[in-house]
Amino acid sequence: MAKAQFGRRGSVEAVSTRRPIDLDYKRGLQIIAALACVATLCYAGFKGLVAWKNAVEARHAQERAAADAAEKQRNEDLTNRLVIHAAEDEIRQMLKDGESARFRDVTRHKGMFGAIVCGYVNSKNSYGAYAGESKFVVNYDSGRRYLIEGANPPAEAVQAWENSCE
Repeated sequence: MAKAQFGRRGSVEAVSTRRPIDLDYKRGLQIIAALACVATLCYAGFKGLVAWKNAVEARHAQERAAADAAEKQRNEDLTNRLVIHAAEDEIRQMLKDGESARFRDVTRHKGMFGAIVCGYVNSKNSYGAYAGESKFVVNYDSGRRYLIEGANPPAEAVQAWENSCE
């Protein structure tokens, strides 16, 4: 229902009894909608940042693992070279002419407590000629060194070769 009301200039205006929507209320709804959009964008951006951060951390973890594995491999290679060199020196001491020793197919195996080094060596005999290759085993577990040469090598030496090197 409308009531008659006189306007400023003397005209009659119809005034509604229903209260019109307040402009502040409309403005408040617009602000709330805008804030909801901003919150949604912030949340999506935050989720994106978290995903990016997790991806970067995963990549760094993979790089650290690869670097650690490479370092471990380098250390193991160095240890192998040192152990093989020490074993070759021990075999040289057993030979008549250790300076002439030529080593072939020298490998390091893991023993129960230490290393076992196997390979072939050829060195000069008393006459100054190379005598032919002989098998050798240096067992750091038992502290024994074996040079397997000749027609009848000791059974213990042959067993050490068969158990550790073949």
